[in-house]
Amino acid sequence: MRSQSPPRWRTNVAILLGAVVLYLIGLQVYLSLRAPPTRAGAGYNDSQKTMWRYSGDPVLRDELVPGWHGIINDSGFVGPDRTKAKPTGAFRIVGLGDSITIGDIADEKGVRERGGPITYLSLAEQQLQSRSTRPVETLNFGVPGYDTQQEVRQLEVRGLTYQPDLITLGYCLNDWIELPFTVYTSDGVPQLKWGTDDHLNVIEMMRQQLAPASSEKFFQQSYERPLWKASVAALTRLAEISRERKIPAVVIIFPMLLDFKTYPFAPFHQKLVALVDGLGMTAVDLLPAFRGANHPTSFRAQDADTVHPVVAGHGVAAAELLKVLLAKNYFLPDRKETAATPR
Repeated sequence: MRSQSPPRWRTNVAILLGAVVLYLIGLQVYLSLRAPPTRAGAGYNDSQKTMWRYSGDPVLRDELVPGWHGIINDSGFVGPDRTKAKPTGAFRIVGLGDSITIGDIADEKGVRERGGPITYLSLAEQQLQSRSTRPVETLNFGVPGYDTQQEVRQLEVRGLTYQPDLITLGYCLNDWIELPFTVYTSDGVPQLKWGTDDHLNVIEMMRQQLAPASSEKFFQQSYERPLWKASVAALTRLAEISRERKIPAVVIIFPMLLDFKTYPFAPFHQKLVALVDGLGMTAVDLLPAFRGANHPTSFRAQDADTVHPVVAGHGVAAAELLKVLLAKNYFLPDRKETAATPR
């Protein structure tokens, strides 16, 4: 008597389920093991991508090429080159940050003619110098693609050798979450959801598709993510340097250029301000100033770019920074040596 074989549909279902299981296992292994990609060069044309080179420092990974197109100076940062020995009586600011801080360098000829990109640091230097009889210098150590860890490491490796009187760090929200997946949607309305670089597991990815997290749950989960934990560790290290060296540190928080009436990330701004203040540094949250100054689209170079403000936005940031420096006596216009200390 011939044995009966299982129905063909059962075999097909078993094969399909097996393939799905193997795919999910493979996807989970990929998500768990893959290294976070370096962001250097993202969004830049082929010519501009040549501004980076590999760094021997395992934290920095990439660094700017000294002398690149006459925009990066021979010491490897934008703007005028400076001697490491600070001029007598000078007030010197070392600015850390990413592509927001370094500014728009797309018009290479125009940038060279101006002596560097127009940024909140260069504008703050002009405003401080107009109020002072002492030399004022800002050193822009911004590097496109850097995160908070790299920015603080940049300070340790390069910035501190220039004897700063003040340290600023321009904070972009992509040091907290992966913004492109969170913000850019087909209908242009920001949604709070996770991207593939936010270290999701397969179950979380499937759950997100079926039932997106509420706003409260999204923020609660975000503070358990590796990006935020790494950012907290870096800011804590910055506070340690500030205390040890007796150099005031100011963290400038740039908002996303979204509709400020329904701005979804205000709770994070409050969280970051509390962290920075609690560490003994000074937080400058630009959200209120941007919200009151203009419509967000007027700060965008391109409608799709909700991260990088144009010169008008840098002007707002410079004005807010100036208010803080004067209010806290971090900048003393006519004093030969700055005696300001962190709070």
